Parts: sequence; C-alpha cells; structure tokens
Amino acid sequence: AHGNMIQSPGGVATTHGSWEGITVKRRIVSFADSITIDATGSEQYDITATTHADFMINAPANPVTDKTITITIRNASGGTLGKALWNAIFKMSPWSNPADGHNRSIIFRFDDAHWVQIVQTGVDVPN
Repeated sequence: AHGNMIQSPGGVATTHGSWEGITVKRRIVSFADSITIDATGSEQYDITATTHADFMINAPANPVTDKTITITIRNASGGTLGKALWNAIFKMSPWSNPADGHNRSIIFRFDDAHWVQIVQTGVDVPN
C-alpha cells in the first residue's frame, strides 16, 4: 500500500492511497461541538477530539445511495470525551467513546433515507 497527503482548500487534508487497485480516500475532519462531514468523494473520515466537550455528528452532506463511509473518532483530549450525539439519520447500535489515546470506528451504508450501521469496533484501538 502507498499513499500521499494532499492539502485541499479549506485546510482539509485528504490521503489518497491504493491497495490491490482499490482507491481509499481519507479526510481529516476538524473537531467541533457540531460536526458535518461531506460524503462527496471520501470514504473514511477521521475526527480527532481534543477537548472534553459534548459533540454532535450531524447528517452528512451530499449522501449517495449505497455509499459506505467509515467514521473514526480519536480521543486526544487527555481524558474522558464528552458525550457523542448522533443525528437520527444514523441507524446504529449504542456508541461508546474511546478512552484517551484510543479510537473507535463505525461503518455506515446510505440506504437512500438513513445511514445504516454495517459494523463498529467494539473495543478501543490505540491511536
């Protein structure tokens, strides 16, 4: 596998890489109390939480039927994260925030009405 980092307008870093002919695009999403990802193009979205504040994951912009996305939340807050709130468009099992220095991911597929969970990591993964 190989890849490179491209800085796009607005300060969003996107990684392009390939593995056995499959293109993977990773977008780094800024942490805020209200987060909206743009589902155009990218398939992986990394959110690094840097405070203990509660945060909301809003409905993604520009959904496409049958598209899958992976949202990874990384805890770099130095402690316990605030509550993660998910928009009702996400149909998912209960979410547990990762411990400090760890991350958790969840994969969704857009069914033309909702982002439906396919799978989520059940344990913390080191950053």
